[in-house]
Parts: sequence; C-alpha cells; structure tokens
Amino acid sequence: MGTHTIIFTPTGLQATAEDGETVYEVGLKAGVDIQSICGGKGLCNRCQIEIDRGKHAKFKMDVTEDNYSKLSPTEKKAIHDGELPKGRRLSCRTKVRGNLVIDIPADSRERETSIQKKSTKFETKLNPAIRLYMVQLPIPTLEDNPSDGEALVKMLHDEHGLFVSPSHRMLIKLQGILRPSENKRTVIAVVRDGQVIIDVWPPSPFDLYGAAIDIGSTSIALYVFNLTTGEPVYETVAMNPQIRFGEDLMSRVSYIMMNKGGEVKLTAAIRTQIREMIAEAVKILELGDNQLLDVICVGNPIMHHLFIGANPIELGVAPFTLAIKDWVDIPAGQLDLGLSDMAQVSLFPLIGGHVGADTSAAYLTQIERMKGSSVLLVDIGTNAEIVLSHNGKVVAASSPTG
Repeated sequence: MGTHTIIFTPTGLQATAEDGETVYEVGLKAGVDIQSICGGKGLCNRCQIEIDRGKHAKFKMDVTEDNYSKLSPTEKKAIHDGELPKGRRLSCRTKVRGNLVIDIPADSRERETSIQKKSTKFETKLNPAIRLYMVQLPIPTLEDNPSDGEALVKMLHDEHGLFVSPSHRMLIKLQGILRPSENKRTVIAVVRDGQVIIDVWPPSPFDLYGAAIDIGSTSIALYVFNLTTGEPVYETVAMNPQIRFGEDLMSRVSYIMMNKGGEVKLTAAIRTQIREMIAEAVKILELGDNQLLDVICVGNPIMHHLFIGANPIELGVAPFTLAIKDWVDIPAGQLDLGLSDMAQVSLFPLIGGHVGADTSAAYLTQIERMKGSSVLLVDIGTNAEIVLSHNGKVVAASSPTG
C-alpha cells in the first residue's frame, strides 16, 4: 500500500503512483506519451507497455510480478485475438502494486523523440565487397557439356579474371534460371570479395544495396547505399531501446551482472530495433529480398559485444578484456535481422577495452589528415573517444561524457 516510484523508459521520466492506480493514469499525470484513442477504457489496445522485471541498480529497484496486477480479462482477450504481443501489457489495465520500470515501445508512443544525425558526404573510391557480373553461358552439347556451375565459374574467369567458387544455394538457383530459357542462358552473378558466387539473378535492371549501421549508446543510425553508384539513398535514426536497462554503458553492464540472462535481453533489444529499421528501409525503397546483401556495423565495445551476442561483463572491470577484437563477418541469418540468408553482416575491429569500432571507422575516414605532424580526432557522444596522431604515432583514449 502507499505510494510507489514508476520509471518510464526510454525517456527516463520518473513518477509517483498510488497503490492501485493504472500505469496509464500515472503516465497521463506525468506527461508520458502513451497512445490511447479510447481514453484508457480498454477498447483500442494501443496503450501497450513492457514491464522490465529484475534488479535495477541504477534505480535501486527490484521489480517482481508482485509489483503489478495480473492479466485482466481485456488483456487475455487481446492476446487471444493477436492484438497484444507476448510480454506486453495494456497500461490502462495494469495496476501498480509496487515500484516499476516501464518501457514504452516505439509503436505505443504518442510523439516520437526527434534525434538529428545527418550523414556528411565526402569523396572516396567506390570498391564494394559485392559486385554484379552479367555473363552468357554457352549452350551445352554432347561434345562439350560442363555442369551449369562449371560453365559459370569458367565464364567469370575468362571474361572478368575471377577465380571464384560457387555456393550450394547458388547452384540450386542457377539451374532454375537457366532451364526455362535454354537458348539465352544469360545470368547475373552476385560475387562477394571476388571469390564466392553468393547468388544468381536472371537479367534484370536491379541494383545491389548495402547498409551502414552506427550502434550508439543512445541512438542507432542506419544508412543505405546503392553499391552500383555509391549514392546514399536512405537514412534514419532511432533511440537505442537498451536505455531502459541503463542510460550509460556501465549501468547496462551492472544490469547484466545483477540479472541472470540480462545480456540476452540487451542483445534481443538491439537486434529487434535494427531489424525494424531495416524492414522499414526495405519497404520504403521497395527492395527485393536479395538486394540488400551487405551490412557494416560500428559501435563501442559494449554495443559491439551485445549485438553479436558476446557477454560484455569483462568490460565492466579492469583490465577491460575484450571477447573479440578483430574484424568480424557473420551470416545475417545468425543475427535474426530479417535479411536474406545470403546477406553478410561485418563489424569493424575494436581498438581497446573502451575504444571501439566507431572510433576505428572515424579514424579510417580521416586517415590521410591524421598523417599530419599533430592531429587530434574527437568523437563526443554518450561516451567520448579521442585519437591523437603525432609524428607517426597514434594513441587513443575514451571517457564517459555525462
């Protein structure tokens, strides 16, 4: 009984609730933007929330099932009808029984937070990892009858100087493209790193696309590029949903330390957000399933580790040992990002315990300027990194900014 403290994320807004008040009522008084076209009457099913159970060192809370009411008949019906996803509650039907940490999903917010993060163009040589090659295969005869795969590999070598190997998926698809048009036998080979044929297309005007993702502590930025022309065609930014587990990196590591399986929650949160951003980009650009095949990601070491599924707990204490430091290539299917199985996600190398892939990328873009006698590169975000180049020697350091 009495009053309880309610924390709303990702905004971090704190409110006081009377025992028995609904989360919707508390949010309304506190100015939290929760959608509801029925005014909290339990009719529209739009005021959805997620209750973050577990220990929250930052807020000095331990949120359990006893801190809120059980599912109401309205919520049970919404779940049965497929209108309330698993793990969510209706704020207008959830009563407060104790301290709570409440996340407002993006699709339940009345007004979106505006984050400005525009890209800046600069001249560079276009050299994508994936390229398209159009070849016409010879018509097989009794005297010269190579397999489809052999014929494609040979033509790519003879016409483009490539030494490639075919993938199993590509070979199966190639047969389906060639057989209906035996007399034409023209295909487009999609080749990665000049070595592996990852896909084949029938002749078409389609281009390949790639994405660059900056996974920041506070926001995530997605940029999509046409890999044929090098032109940026789409960009968007969203808040990092991990904020509900802690505003800064160390508080998120602390959450993992204090909650068994906490790293799984943080990994799922970041991947879900990125999957939604990619899906929106693909929809707006009207891309086919196999057109977005290359994704490059950067981020600080903790964001990097959580995205790939590595536990960052060692980065919470000295000597801040990394699980992995080098460049990483991961089949997109392993990350559940909604991309083609032929897509690949790559992550820039990390520099040190708290100097990450985002700093590596920033240094790469300015590497010619950094060759001067004394040059300082500064990246100020939720965390700050500096890179100092002096007479051929380069050193880097990082620090929280808040």
